[in-house]
Amino acid sequence: LLYTGLVAVAKEINREDYLKTAQKLWENVVGKKMYITGGVGSFRQEEKFGANYQLPNNGYLETCAAAGMVFWAYNMYLAFGEGKYVDVIERELYNGLLVGVSKEGDAYSYDNPLEWDKNMHNRWEWHECPCCPPMFLKVFSRLGSFIYSYDDYGISINLFVQSTIIIPLRGQKIKLKQETFYPWSGKVKIIIYPERTETFELRIRIPEWCKKVKIRKNGHSINSLESKRGYIYIKNDWKMGDTIEFEMDMPIQLIKAHPLVKADLGRVAIQRGPVVYCVEAEDNPGMNVW
Repeated sequence: LLYTGLVAVAKEINREDYLKTAQKLWENVVGKKMYITGGVGSFRQEEKFGANYQLPNNGYLETCAAAGMVFWAYNMYLAFGEGKYVDVIERELYNGLLVGVSKEGDAYSYDNPLEWDKNMHNRWEWHECPCCPPMFLKVFSRLGSFIYSYDDYGISINLFVQSTIIIPLRGQKIKLKQETFYPWSGKVKIIIYPERTETFELRIRIPEWCKKVKIRKNGHSINSLESKRGYIYIKNDWKMGDTIEFEMDMPIQLIKAHPLVKADLGRVAIQRGPVVYCVEAEDNPGMNVW
């Protein structure tokens, strides 16, 4: 949250040195101190990060820290406009943050270690330090602002969430409708409803896990597109009812940690799309899942 404020102040008072510091901090945290679930803060004592690549699987990973990462990543995106920051928002939403609340919504996790012993960890209905529930709510009350963004040149599709939005662009209101069953399916359909025909860029984030994507405009394949900063750019004279459909390939991936993460030597994580999967002892009798 301190780093979130650092970026906000940098933009407000035009401090380039603050932005450079934020970038250095980001590369260190995301590259050397973040778990595959997006969890940060390896140690319960003092709620601290630890050294580079010091990522024990019983690490602390507080739900509040995942929420803080979402806000920091969003401010970094606003400052630099790169898809890699939204990649982290997505990782947190589907893994580091949602795990912090029960399916019924009436209990929450304070910490979210990758190795979870049911005799040692249970979700809380109440805690003497109830910071996680309001942080969780802060993130999801802001979800709409993360999905889309726009500037004078066009509109960005940052997250794939079924939704409808009206965006003021160049003196008119442009309605976008997004249809998808993401993250279980990589298919997304965008329908554009401008008040009048307008030329602008439609920028679609391609997640870092996605190596292959098919895109169609009004049912016709598009094979040559500009790609930069983690987005595909489609510039067009958009008219009422134009559609963009894209399908991201979602193979099951086995992901290895950096070799300096000693706790994960000889182990892999299972991921499909943005979702990191859990292997539970309950489903694997007689097998030491650790």
